[in-house]
Amino acid sequence: MKNKKKLLLIEPKSSAFVFGDMPFLKKILKRRGGTMNASLATIAALTPKEEFDIKVVDEKLQDIDFDAHWDMVGITAILTQYFRAREIIAEFTRRGVPVVCGGSSVSLSPERWRPYAAVLIIGEAERIWPRFIADYLAGKHQREYRETERFDLSISPVPDYSCFSESA
Repeated sequence: MKNKKKLLLIEPKSSAFVFGDMPFLKKILKRRGGTMNASLATIAALTPKEEFDIKVVDEKLQDIDFDAHWDMVGITAILTQYFRAREIIAEFTRRGVPVVCGGSSVSLSPERWRPYAAVLIIGEAERIWPRFIADYLAGKHQREYRETERFDLSISPVPDYSCFSESA
């Protein structure tokens, strides 16, 4: 049996009030954390399960286990998550774990993220992530992957929520 790489995907806590955290949405959705972002579930769907064990952590719902073994960490972030994301990146980097960052904040201002992340995913991930994963597995990934063409989101894979923790 092949040893799989361990991939942790994280959505950091926000430092500001976010629509998805509104109390009435939590009550309607019967979730402590409001609405669930499809970004990391899409990344999970794009990641080959024969190569990776994947865990997704929405920090609104559960804490990050910094002490567990991870081969790679992926973070998606909007602007209000930037400072918390930097703390997370610093902790995993200190532990020797490469951190890949994407999301709207990264796509809008990659220069802000470049000094912290090992790899940047700029633009929609549907074509970029598989290329990055192939390069990563071959041991020759780049520091930056950029979508250069408009992507038709109607052909995006169905998000895979099976990697979210049951305790969330």
